[in-house]
Order: sequence, then structure tokens, then C-alpha cells
Amino acid sequence: MMKTILSLMIGLFCVLGVQSLVGAESRSPGSITFVAKNMVATANGVFRDWKIVEAKVDPAKPASSRIVLEIDLRSIDTGNSKRDDHLRNPDFFEVEKYPTASVVIDNVRYEGSDTFDADVTLDLHGKQKTLPVRFRIEDREERRIVAEFVINRMDFEIGKSHMGINPLSIEEEVPMKVTATIPQPVVSAVP
Repeated sequence: MMKTILSLMIGLFCVLGVQSLVGAESRSPGSITFVAKNMVATANGVFRDWKIVEAKVDPAKPASSRIVLEIDLRSIDTGNSKRDDHLRNPDFFEVEKYPTASVVIDNVRYEGSDTFDADVTLDLHGKQKTLPVRFRIEDREERRIVAEFVINRMDFEIGKSHMGINPLSIEEEVPMKVTATIPQPVVSAVP
């Protein structure tokens, strides 16, 4: 079972990494979604454009593997263009100054037959934070993995904190979900 997980993880990182590095695929290899709430509304959003810019996978030593994602913050989409423009401005993401976020995945640790943990370092809005994230294999046949976690937007100084003062203020904790599907066929590891 561990070999299956290792193969699935290596296949994901290698194939997505190779395709992104050589520009073989222009669309994102999955989805990065979020849910932002306040006392009266919920906004479901997605970052439409992201790619893998570095992929080093060592099957013999998974903990030494390293994957780097780049997210185009201008691609934020909540289904409301006025809200999206507001999120892009200096009150929130400030995309003119910080157009991208980077995510580094490393220190992989196996936790079960369908799960593995990794350290995920998010560099967003000029701030950096590392958190442990659990990944799970969602569908072996479709070759899909998923990670769900929460970030505190105040750790990255995204917006201001008005909790308790303004009921329309966005909650500080924002649930995130990353889904990635391994394309066929699997290729050998990136050197």
C-alpha cells in the first residue's frame, strides 16, 4: 500500500512538474479554492491560474522532495467582478505590488494508506508561513489528491481585522482546498 501511495505522489509531482516546466500545458493542473465568510454572506472563490515551477522528487527519500507552485493572484474569481476587483486592490491582495504567491511543499511524511503529510510554506503578500498539511488520495482511478487546510489572512496582512466591530468584515480564518489530478501517462522523475 505504501508503494502505491509513493507511486501516486511521485507521479503527481513528476508529471505536473515536467508539464509545467516545459510549458506543455497552459491550464492549471487542478484547483485552488477558498471560502471567505462574514456574518451575512459567504464567498466561494478560486484562483484560476497556477502552475508548478519546480519539481524535485526523490522516490528513495520522499522527505527530500520539493515542489514549488506559483499562483497568479490576479486570477482570483468569486463570481462577482466588483468583489474580485476589490480583492485585487491594496485593501487586500494588492496585486500590483504582489502579483503572485508561492507555495513550497517539502518534508513529506507518510501517515496512512491513503494519506501523507508535508510542510507547506506559503509566501503571500510579502509574508511567509509554514504549516503542516495532510494530503489524501481522493480517487485512485482518476488519480486525484486533495488537501484541505485553513490559513489566517492576518498572518499575511491580507485586509484589516474588524472582527467584533463590523459584521461585514471577512473572517480571519479562510478555509482552503487544493485538488490536483495526475495526467496520463506517468513519466520518470525529474533529475
